[in-house]
Amino acid sequence: MKLALLHTSALHVPTFNNLLEQTGFESEPTHVVREDLLERARTNGVTPELAAELDAVLASLDADLILCTCSTLGGLAEAHGEHVLRVDRPLAAEAVRLGPRVVVLATLKSTLSATRALLEEEAAKVPHQVDIRLEVCAEAWPYFEAEDLSRYHRAVAACLERLAPAADALVLAQASMAGAEALISLEVPVLSSPTLGVQAALKRLA
Repeated sequence: MKLALLHTSALHVPTFNNLLEQTGFESEPTHVVREDLLERARTNGVTPELAAELDAVLASLDADLILCTCSTLGGLAEAHGEHVLRVDRPLAAEAVRLGPRVVVLATLKSTLSATRALLEEEAAKVPHQVDIRLEVCAEAWPYFEAEDLSRYHRAVAACLERLAPAADALVLAQASMAGAEALISLEVPVLSSPTLGVQAALKRLA
């Protein structure tokens, strides 16, 4: 089975390769990195031109399943077809199950609207009320842009510790934030998308 992954940062490639190796996935995945798509979404929003280009990128991939690892573009990517999975959908489903108080942390403000829409979609499927709170750890993003993942994850971890008392589930809105999990020990579940997304992708392929 052919798996392709669409990233908006090259830093995600080793992360997802490692996760796939840990599962014993034997096929060679295809990685496509388009940093420009996220940059344009941050600058101009999701324009028809951006949507058309993303659609063309997805159409060019020869794969049984495409995993989009960008939260900002995930909803737009999924609209391309049922063979496209946004990496944070399994995360959202688990978060609303654990609710009712779901606190979402992002390091990019542009991610929040797409993540809220996804969580609200998944919240409609559960029997209890879900309260969604959105927070931005803006001080972390410059470290990511500088490829200083150590300081990036430490900044995210500090924000998580501050938010934990108000949450039944803490959601890391971007795949890049997952490394912060290893730096903290909280009673509140901290959910990140890479592991859950890979598990869901392989389940679909199976």
